Parts: sequence; C-alpha cells; structure tokens
Amino acid sequence: MSRRELLAALGIGALGRTLTTLDHAAAAISVDEMLLAELADSLRGVQAAARVLPPHQLIQPLTAQVGLLEVTRRRAPHTLRAAFTQLQAQHAESLSWMAEEAGDLPSAIYWTDRAQHWATQLGWSAMNSYSHVRRSMLAISFSGDGHAAIEQATQALRTPGAPARIRGLAAKQLAYGHSLAGHADASKQALDQTLVLFEAAGREQETGPLVGQRSVATPDLLAIYRGHLRGLPRRRRSGDRDADAAAGADRRRSRRTLGITSAKLAQAYAHADAPDQACQLILATLDGTAAVDSLSTRSELRRALPLLARWPHRDDVAEVRHRLAALG
Repeated sequence: MSRRELLAALGIGALGRTLTTLDHAAAAISVDEMLLAELADSLRGVQAAARVLPPHQLIQPLTAQVGLLEVTRRRAPHTLRAAFTQLQAQHAESLSWMAEEAGDLPSAIYWTDRAQHWATQLGWSAMNSYSHVRRSMLAISFSGDGHAAIEQATQALRTPGAPARIRGLAAKQLAYGHSLAGHADASKQALDQTLVLFEAAGREQETGPLVGQRSVATPDLLAIYRGHLRGLPRRRRSGDRDADAAAGADRRRSRRTLGITSAKLAQAYAHADAPDQACQLILATLDGTAAVDSLSTRSELRRALPLLARWPHRDDVAEVRHRLAALG
C-alpha cells in the first residue's frame, strides 16, 4: 500500500483506529519529510472541510490519522520526531474543537489534554497556553461557568513564553468569564487587556505553526469583541462601527464562525435594548447555519433567551423561542 493509498483509506475509515492495524498498514511506507508534509496537508484539508461539514463526519478519520502519526513517530529518524509530535498536538487541538461542536465534552477535554501533553514534551508555549484557553471555552460552552472560565484563562495568561496573540485570546476569555460571573468592572478591564495584547500581537513575529483562531483575522476579532462586550451597556445605534465590522467580517468567514460570533452580537443587541436587531440576527443565524451542527452556536444563541424575556409579547421574540426550542 502506498502512502497516498494509506491516507485515502484513513479518510474513509477503512483501516479502523487500532494502533496494531495502523502499524501493519504503515510498515511498508517511508517515514520521512514527505510523509510529514502529506499528513500536514491532510490536516489542513480536514480543517477546511470542518468549516462546512458537521464535525462527526470528520472526527473518525482525523483520529485515525493521530494513530498513524503515533506509529510513524516511533519509526521516524530522531531529527524528525519533534515535528511528528508537534503535528500530533495540532491534530489534537482540531479534534478538541470538533468534539466540542459535536457536544462530546469528555472527548473535547481528552483531546485538549493530549494537545497540552505533546506541547509540554516540546516546550511549545503557544499550544500549552492555548490548551488553558480551550478549557476556558469549554467551561462556558457546556456549563456557562464563569468562574471556571476565569481560572483557566488566568493560567493561560501566566504561561511563560506564550505569544501576545494567545494571551489576547486568554484575556478575551477572562472578559467573558467575568461577564458571566457578574463582574462588570473586571470584564471591562479584561477586554481592555485583550485589545492591548492584540495590538502587541500585530508587532510580534510568532514562530511555529499557528495555534488557535483561524477563521477570522485579528482585526476582525477585535471588532467582534468590542461589539459583543463593549456593546452591552449602551443601546446599539445605526452605523455602530464595531458591530457592523464584526458582522461584515463574519460574512466573509466560515458558517460555524459566523454562527458563533453572530450569536454573541445578538446578545449584545439584546443587552442594549435592541430586541428587533437581536431577533433578526438570531433568525438569520439559524437559517444560515442549519447545515453545520455546532454546539457552540446553539449555546450562544440560547444565552440570548433570558435577555429577550423582557419583551414577552413581541412576535419576533416568540418566533426565536420556538425556533430555539425545536433545536432540542
């Protein structure tokens, strides 16, 4: 079996996921830089597909590829083993996202732990720090636990050597955690820290593979965070540059990213006494992301319901309640 045939078989699940099966299948292929490059290309292909396909369709072949990386890393020349381990960590990061979107918390935590384990072996500060960011995200997605989100975000910020961009993502999680915990002043301070760190990231040259948010560029992320958090205390006005920029940015990105961040903006509109815009955005999100099964999107959309309860007699609010209830 050639390496191309092996990768194709993994992609359709034809080899299963046991290390023994993979070890036999991989015995005849060369473990070299070309194989490493092909596995990295395969990961990028799966990541691109994840923008439009339900995650459960991609988890099995990507998990099998982690197994292939494990058996080939053992046979790899010493000079390539670190690169194989780094690629394993990247696979684990993606699998954590996919498990979260599929609603599988134990698997999401497991793959986050694996990513951090392999990153620790390499001394890879960016992935090590980002693993705490992921745990903060999971705390919010599955339980709305602001205090757990704060704890993990704080650990991410304290990771030695973490790039400014990753610390910016951690500060963003800190802002969300404080917001959920009802700490308005601390949330604003964390958002200010987020913006400072992202501005610093623009001047910092990161080394190694990109870790974390891929679907939205940094300037677009800033607009999203401002629109979501800074929009809370004031009524949304026509022409609000942050909210408009965030919405425009997401329309250029993946449907899953569009759904998650549009849901966050809908919460901001509801906080700012703009139920018409909040409902319009939620309904558009439901119409536009039906093909992508995303727990994160559903969780963020449902967080708008208590805010919209202030307008119980509005027809659009009733439609939002009905549509969200139908999601189960």
